[in-house]
Amino acid sequence: IVAPYSNAIVLTPIAAHKLNIRPVVLSDRDEVVVELLTGTNKNDVFVEAHFDGGKAMPLNKGDFVKVKRSVLDTKIIKINQASFFETLSKKMSE
Repeated sequence: IVAPYSNAIVLTPIAAHKLNIRPVVLSDRDEVVVELLTGTNKNDVFVEAHFDGGKAMPLNKGDFVKVKRSVLDTKIIKINQASFFETLSKKMSE
């Protein structure tokens, strides 16, 4: 759980196969590089990257993905008057 006004990068594993795999919260000043070290032939697994629901991008050996803060900010619309912590408290007590 990360407060919406936090300046952070959150790396979240999708479809993790172990219960101990958790999101990682980093500073917005950090930069993460993930490189594919194994080949992608019929003996290896098929690897692709997904970014915020966009098209999938296949990755091959030596390809890398760099994650860093954008120079652009996202504007968020607040629909109701409840604060983040009021909403969190309500949802955690359900």
